[in-house]
Amino acid sequence: MPGYIVAAQMKQIEPDVPILLVSGDGPMPQDRLTPTEAFLPKSEPLAVLATIKHLLARSQKTAHAMSCTAAKHTPNCSAQVGSNQA
Repeated sequence: MPGYIVAAQMKQIEPDVPILLVSGDGPMPQDRLTPTEAFLPKSEPLAVLATIKHLLARSQKTAHAMSCTAAKHTPNCSAQVGSNQA
């Protein structure tokens, strides 16, 4: 199954999951990239690592904010969320 199809199915299950599509097939048509946050060719390993780091950091901030929302904005969460923002 092609990665772009897997990405679309993942977004249906968990819309907030960040998806980085990495392919050795070259440029992808825009319609296949719709469910992804980023696309990189395998020939750029440093860019792949930097993008993964960025997506993970963004995902962690979102997860923390969501857990604080579930905890009804406790003072500890407010301080931590504020300190993580750039």
